[in-house]
Amino acid sequence: MPEERIFEFKPARISERFLAYILDLIPFLAGYAFCVHRFRTLPHGPGLGSRLTLWFLAAYFLYEFVGNLFGATLGKRLMGVRVIGTDGRSLGLFRSLLRAAGYFISTPFFNLGFVVALFHPESRALHDLLAGTTVVELRPKTSARAAMVFMAALALVSLIYGGALYLPSVEPNPADVAAIRQAKEALSVLGRIEESYKASHGAYTASLMDLARASGNVATFRDSLLRMFKADDFVIEADADHYRIQARLKESWAKPVVIEGPAASASR
Repeated sequence: MPEERIFEFKPARISERFLAYILDLIPFLAGYAFCVHRFRTLPHGPGLGSRLTLWFLAAYFLYEFVGNLFGATLGKRLMGVRVIGTDGRSLGLFRSLLRAAGYFISTPFFNLGFVVALFHPESRALHDLLAGTTVVELRPKTSARAAMVFMAALALVSLIYGGALYLPSVEPNPADVAAIRQAKEALSVLGRIEESYKASHGAYTASLMDLARASGNVATFRDSLLRMFKADDFVIEADADHYRIQARLKESWAKPVVIEGPAASASR
């Protein structure tokens, strides 16, 4: 049956499809994040991260395939939409597989394949065009409900993109984590010099030059610090019983790295 004859059903709104997509994705993202965090704290062999990613991608592919086969994923059912062929029929095995595979074509490059639905007259995304499918409403929706869904989708988009811009400034990436660990090790050397200085002078010092002299080689001390830390953002606070050293990494995370003593404590 030609495609121009298919639309006896009302195409689902892009806002409904987006919320259904997010509802489907949340459990997988949460599970993946939990596993990554869990395995990071446990001993594991090389390549586990890659295998874990492949397992979750395979699980999501299977979930989409089964959802297509039965007409709707859980997210689509919650949003009151379903996927059908452009002939108005259920998809069957081949089109279900093709549409699930199409998700992995639509997702790269900032979900470009989903953006296609914004401009298609029947809100069909790239994977719909590849598989000959469309997403339709199961039941008519009132204008008030449609407006609520649109506002919810708009708020979620704002949250996602706002978070994408904000989180990198407050959370370290893996490279930053490694740099912070090295920085703390470097500052711990200063902590040991502080202890040596107190043993000789009876109190800790707030002078970086005192620590440089106590290290035994002022030039090496200076070069080592400047290689890792910003010269104008180095703070030492000290009295007879306590010291606190704060420094900011030269080319890494925005927050300063801090160690305190004499107790063996360190905070990020």
